[in-house]
Amino acid sequence: MGKKIAIVGAGAAGMSAAHALSAAGDSTFSVTVIERANCCGGMATSEKIDSQKFGAEFVNDGVQGASPQFANTYALFDLLGFKASEVELQVSFGRDKEEDFWSNVFPSNVIDK
Repeated sequence: MGKKIAIVGAGAAGMSAAHALSAAGDSTFSVTVIERANCCGGMATSEKIDSQKFGAEFVNDGVQGASPQFANTYALFDLLGFKASEVELQVSFGRDKEEDFWSNVFPSNVIDK
């Protein structure tokens, strides 16, 4: 068995590091990824929400759009067989007045103007 490596965080950087170290071959590294959330992805995850109540089926946890900074992330996804797919983007900056809940999916007076 090779060197034991612990990677804290299963976001894009942690998973990329784990993949690169695991791909070294000859059991050079024994990699363990430690993540506090119940899924991998870090800021590139989404949470299901009530579409009737909130106007969308999910809300993104952080990463929005596809800026050029994500080129390496997309390259890794391609290498692993995951292809990007189109999503319907909603842009709105507003708050549900009754629940005091900020979201990027509510209709907003700011956008309406």
